Order: sequence, then structure tokens, then C-alpha cells
Amino acid sequence: MEISIKAIKELEKKTRKQLDTITENNALIFTSFKELDPVSFKNLYDQMEMKPYILSGCPGTISNTFKEFSMIVTDLMTTLAMINEKSKYSVDNLSDCLNTDDQNCSSDIEDINCKAHQMQCLKDAVQIKRNEPNKKLTKYLKKINEIIAKDKQVKGKITTHLLHKVEKLRKAGFDGYSQKVAVSGASVCLDEINEKIKKIKIAMKNRCSTIRDIIINQREFYSEFASVLDETADAINRIHNQINYNSDFPSYVESKRLIRYDIIPDEFVPIDLNHPVFQEVQAIWTVPSLQIYPLALARVMETFVTTYSQEISVSKGKLVYLMEDLSYPWAFVQNPYTRATGYAPSYLFEIIGKGLGAILVDVGSRDEMLQKGEYVAILENSDESNYLVLALNEVIMSVPKESVGLISELTDILV
Repeated sequence: MEISIKAIKELEKKTRKQLDTITENNALIFTSFKELDPVSFKNLYDQMEMKPYILSGCPGTISNTFKEFSMIVTDLMTTLAMINEKSKYSVDNLSDCLNTDDQNCSSDIEDINCKAHQMQCLKDAVQIKRNEPNKKLTKYLKKINEIIAKDKQVKGKITTHLLHKVEKLRKAGFDGYSQKVAVSGASVCLDEINEKIKKIKIAMKNRCSTIRDIIINQREFYSEFASVLDETADAINRIHNQINYNSDFPSYVESKRLIRYDIIPDEFVPIDLNHPVFQEVQAIWTVPSLQIYPLALARVMETFVTTYSQEISVSKGKLVYLMEDLSYPWAFVQNPYTRATGYAPSYLFEIIGKGLGAILVDVGSRDEMLQKGEYVAILENSDESNYLVLALNEVIMSVPKESVGLISELTDILV
């Protein structure tokens, strides 16, 4: 194997170009890797004290909403911290692999630099060996010219001797050193450089695979991160929709009702009814009393569920007793079966018939019997001597007028 100085220079240029390319790729890869550092919520989570709390002045569903919202935010931060730690652990492991590959690549690059320096030394040594015969040749050729110019009798023998030395120098300077020293050393350096370059290629391939794994890990991290945020947003929206301001405001009023014990009324002073100012005032002996009998029978048009203790729940289609007329927004009614009383909106009821009566004696057949004391709604006059009535079991019957005691009647209903 023969190698020239020109080939060594070309090989050195090629090697240094490869080294520059590897260095640039390493810098680019490190820059990209730093940009892929995962977002960390650990410091933020450690600084926050996420505990369930209740906002003052927010009763009912609003208070419950804030409790659940606080717990959701706490769970969100905990989950994000766990996701971040998981991703960080994976990236750290991959980073260790990258550091190992970097160390191996750096070691191989240093070895290539060392071999390139050795090849430079070989090149310089070859150049020096080439210059040494040139100097001797110049010296011998100068002596030959001097001998030829001075003495023509002895010039042939001396010139022949000098020419043999020149030939010997040429062989020693070009053939011997190039073949035995330069070629052998350059071959060893080239083999080692090629081997190191193969290792660097394998390491760079492993490095690219590791970086690809890091990118996939980051994609999974951000995908899981976005999924958690979406689930949290849905949970918050569901909780927000649970707020019922119609029920919260009465609850707020009830919870904030104040009893002022510090406000004490003046001491009661009895009125002296014997005072002269009362002498011309006439006494009233009629004492107003509460309505103890129902005014009419009514049907419930819509279901109503009670919220407060003074209200009464009613179901659509059922019959109830009206204890007062429907001229006010709320009416006082009674359940005919449980005898429970309470208030309900007036628009819920429709009066049945033209009045209300009570059965004075048992009337009817064995199958359809109206017992004494039972309330019935008077629908109309069946004839001159009978009423058409509706009982609580919604049975319509014709009963004698003398068997029914009128409790109330609407204007111009009965003849």
C-alpha cells in the first residue's frame, strides 16, 4: 500500500470536516433538547394551600358549588404535579442515556483528533526526509561541477563515485522511508479513525433514537395535560349548572335573619278603659274568628312542593278544601284526607261546582253511599228537589236538597 502527501492532506481535510459536522449536530441537538424541558407545576403546587373553604354569605347550592370547586382545583393541581413528576423521571432517565452517548462520542472524537495529529506528524516527518536528500544532492552536484571544472583527468572516477551516492540517497530518501515508515503509520491511523467514526455513527443513531423517545414522551405529557384540563372544565361546568339562585336567595334570607336582643320595647302600660275619652265609644261584641269550615272544593292544576314550614305540598289532579277564596296570590288549603293545612299559590287551584255543602244524613245505595258529615261540591240543580253533587271519591250523585246543608255558595249559583 502506497500513500502520498497529497492523499494524507485530503484525508485530514475530510476528517476535520466530519468532526465539525458532528460538533454542529451536537450543539443543535442540545439546543432542541433544552427547549423540550417539561413544564413544572411542583413549585406552584408547593406554594399553594389548596383547602376546601366556604365563601361568607353564600348559602345553599352556591356554598356547595364552591366546596366542590375547591376540591376539583386541588385534585387538578395534584394530578398535574403527578404527571409532571412522571414525565420528569422519564426524561431524566433518557438524559442519562444521552450523557453516556455524549461521553462516548467525546472520547471517540478526542481519539480521532489524536490520530489526525499523528498523521500530521507523519506528514511533517515525510517532508523533512524528502528535504534532507535534496540538500545532499545539491551539495554533491556542486562538487561534481567543481571537479569537472578543475581537473579533467580525475573527474571520471570521482564523478562516478558521487553519482552512486546520489542514487543511494534517492533510494533511501524516497523508497525506504515512504514504504517502511510513512505508509505503515498512516495505515494504522486510518484504520483507527475509520473504527472510531463507525462508533460515532452508532452513538449518533442511538442519540437520535433517544431524542425521538423524549419527544414522544413530551407529546404524551402534553396530551395527558390537555385531557386533565378538559375533564376539569367539564366538571366545573357541571357544578356551575347545579346552582339554583331561586332556592339560594330564600335560604340566604333565612340564614341571615337577625334577632335584635339589644332592642327592648318600652314597658307595657295598660289602657284605662274608664277614662272619659272611652265613654262615647260603643262596645263591639262580635269577635272575628278564623275560618274553620272549607269554602269550596278545588282541583289541583299543577304539582307544588313545599319549601317552608307554613306551606303545603299538593299533587296535580287531586282534590283539596279551600279554606279561603282565591283573591290573594296565596290561598290557605286543607288536605281532605290528612287534615293538614298550609298555603299554596292560588293559581294552582280550580274551584269545582257552584258551592259546598255537608251531607246531613246518610244517602245513596250500598255501593255508592254518602255518609253524614261528608263534604260535597254542589255542581247544579238536578231538579226542583235534588242537587247534583260531587264527592271526594269523585262520584257524581243526585241527592235530595233536604239532605244537604249549604256551607257556602257562589253568587247567583243556586236557585
